[in-house]
Amino acid sequence: MSENAPANRVSRVSGLLSDTLVLFGLILLGAFGGQVINGGILYLYLGDKQTVQDFLAAPELSGNSGRYILLAMQGLASIFTFILPPILLTLRFRRLSLWSFSPRHIVDTTQLFWAILLVPAMAPLLELTITWNKNLHLPAALEALETWAQNMEQSLAQLTTFLIAFSSFPQFLLGLLVIAVLPAIGEELLFRGTLQPMLQRATGSPHRAIWLTAIIFSAIHMQFYGFVPRVLLGALFGYLYYWSGNISVPMLAHFVNNGITIVLAYVSQQGHPNLNPEQLPPAPVYVLGLSVAAGVAVMYRFYKRYHVHNLSAKP
Repeated sequence: MSENAPANRVSRVSGLLSDTLVLFGLILLGAFGGQVINGGILYLYLGDKQTVQDFLAAPELSGNSGRYILLAMQGLASIFTFILPPILLTLRFRRLSLWSFSPRHIVDTTQLFWAILLVPAMAPLLELTITWNKNLHLPAALEALETWAQNMEQSLAQLTTFLIAFSSFPQFLLGLLVIAVLPAIGEELLFRGTLQPMLQRATGSPHRAIWLTAIIFSAIHMQFYGFVPRVLLGALFGYLYYWSGNISVPMLAHFVNNGITIVLAYVSQQGHPNLNPEQLPPAPVYVLGLSVAAGVAVMYRFYKRYHVHNLSAKP
């Protein structure tokens, strides 16, 4: 082992801590700025009619206008919390161009096609892990934590149901932008484009970086009963980024994953209730087998054709 190895390891860890603190500070500032703006929007919307707490506790009572307000607030929160911090870290503090998110600048249409195909190919398998994760129970000693997690899950499910109960096509387009487009851009910039390369530089391993980033990506959503499938999804996006070398590839896959749910919800509201994503029957065993085979085949194809062996680890 090289005599400089321990010093290099210390230097990498020190650099990771420094970068993480800066990034975390930017995220906090962004989240605070978003909350201030959202608070102003709520103040103008509610006036003296209703308190903020009452509105957030039961937004469905505000009807269609309340849905527009919540969608707008969620969109602003995504921009300030997920999109601006990694861009500021890259442009202002690192003095690099936005191309630093994509060590391989060129992305061809075949890459994007495989990325699009991979998400529906893996959907039945991911749905199986979602069902399994929902049925998990914590030990009796952690009953209070389990109750909190169940209440959080129920509140988020009710909010999501309200948000995607679109009353018009323009509202559906706004929902697609807020729930599919902005998270795909922001979360991939922050997690895959910024945090994953930072962890890769610190650990010296792209695989450790991918899985650590996926775990953090899942934990930040604060949904225990969706933790495992979101880790798997995050790892999938992480490998797409590592293999392709272009942030647009996991962004597109992320958009497809979120967008499918939004589109199915809207179509089901237009007279096709069998397509409601919340009421789809579990996939039979042979479909799960085909899902695994198709997912592995697409990932192997992607790996063989686009694997980048020397992907830059700089954020």
